[in-house]
Amino acid sequence: MTLAREELFEVLHEDEHLLVINKPADLVCHPTKGDVYSSLASRVRLYLGTEQAVHLVNRLDRETSGIVLVAKSEWAAAGIRKIWAKRRVRKDYLAVVRGKVETFFGVIQAPLGKDEQSVIAIKDCVREDGLAAATEFIRVSMFERNSEWFSLLHVRPETGRKHQIRIHMAHIGHPIVGDKLYGGDEQRYLRFVEKAQTLEDQKQLVLENQALHAWRLQFFWEGRNYQFIAPPEKRFLEFVGASWEEIGRQVQKDDFQEETASDPFVTGPIHPGTIKHPELLKIAEEFEKSEKMVGVSISKSGEVIGAATLACEGEAGLLKEIYLLPEFRRKGLGSRLLKALEASATKKGIYEVQVELPKTHRPFLRFLARQAYLRCEVFIQGGEKIVRLRKILSRLQQDS
Repeated sequence: MTLAREELFEVLHEDEHLLVINKPADLVCHPTKGDVYSSLASRVRLYLGTEQAVHLVNRLDRETSGIVLVAKSEWAAAGIRKIWAKRRVRKDYLAVVRGKVETFFGVIQAPLGKDEQSVIAIKDCVREDGLAAATEFIRVSMFERNSEWFSLLHVRPETGRKHQIRIHMAHIGHPIVGDKLYGGDEQRYLRFVEKAQTLEDQKQLVLENQALHAWRLQFFWEGRNYQFIAPPEKRFLEFVGASWEEIGRQVQKDDFQEETASDPFVTGPIHPGTIKHPELLKIAEEFEKSEKMVGVSISKSGEVIGAATLACEGEAGLLKEIYLLPEFRRKGLGSRLLKALEASATKKGIYEVQVELPKTHRPFLRFLARQAYLRCEVFIQGGEKIVRLRKILSRLQQDS
């Protein structure tokens, strides 16, 4: 078998320093004893026309598809790996898991270490003396196939432990579809390695490869914000029953915010399905219709009590809505909601927020002044004096 250069892999981006690849499932990153096409590293050598060692900055499991970043020189590799070491990288995945994930937003905090009860040397597990690991997720959808329920999740690992997402999903009772190692019976993995997989194994796994895809990578390097996006493979989308345009539009609106057990108020993404109050629902529906908006919500005990949205234009945004239910006002939650919106805006590449208000709206003007918004203009609109304020936000490398 001979592959043309353009058939080796899908190239998402290439410049003098970086090569960004959308790795297919069922391709190992590390060199193997197979032919020149048997690993991503060997294919990169063919693509670049070099026999030198290649610098894979990040690596994915064999059956995980998605973004792999390659540095073309030792200088670039050293610089970018420093960013990884400092966790100044945002990595986003899509995962299809078994069962109905009832929680719309969740954080899994469970330490990981070697599974000493397993006969498989590479297998890890949740254990008290393991290394700290945290994974956040947002439910995208739930769907049924052959009388079994599945959930599509947008997942963001906050740490980078081996097999982290796969172990954490299995730990909460929702293993990733097609996962031979953590899907419930590790003997399936052994039979797969020994090329002795049965028809029953294939039936239980549902999919040929595990349904985990690294769809987005973001970082700041050498004075520039980088963002790469890779669509999942056709078979992934066919199983979910949605197009990449539909899924991509939704997950790019998602944002992850910090949650602590001692705090009853949680900030997170806007999702109409979790909102009951008419005023908040109206804000959420407007947010869903627009592709140029950033939005966040704040909840208590799973009920959304406030929301805020920002209309984006280039690197600037205009505050459209900020609303809290009356019984939750004057408790500092407005400030918290606005800060969450600003953090979300920064992650989307927005570095200036503007607000326009009637001059008679003095309480809210004072509130914005306390949040470091400065008056930059007063103008007449519809016979009324309008005050425009603005605030410059921190750049991504400071926010990471």
